[in-house]
Amino acid sequence: LMRGRLHELLAASDDAGAGSGFAAALARLVGGDMLWIVDDGLWSRAGPLHPAGLAAIGLDPARLIAVVVPDAVAVLRAAVDGLRCSALGSVVIALSGNPRPLDLTASRRLALAAESGGVTALMLRLGGEPLPSAAQS
Repeated sequence: LMRGRLHELLAASDDAGAGSGFAAALARLVGGDMLWIVDDGLWSRAGPLHPAGLAAIGLDPARLIAVVVPDAVAVLRAAVDGLRCSALGSVVIALSGNPRPLDLTASRRLALAAESGGVTALMLRLGGEPLPSAAQS
């Protein structure tokens, strides 16, 4: 898993826990502080992150910043800002399905921000279908 790159993870919508756990495990491998960005609708459906579960996979919950924003547009904007912050190790971008704002241009913007900031982007899409993307993996 190359650091400072965009990586995309797909999980079934009813596998939110497994998808989130996998994204958290990858973030642990990357190291450093983690920013987790999710929209309000997905947060209410999938539920909040469980600190004891994060600790069980070796992730220190004190090194996690969770941000809940109103919609997919706000998730993508916050993700670009987070990826430009070199103090972070990773940014998890949690989205539901195939949101309209997530197109090839948006994924390219995320990939460039990850490369320039040296921060690893993990885009977790729950219930989504594969789309054209600038993700490395």
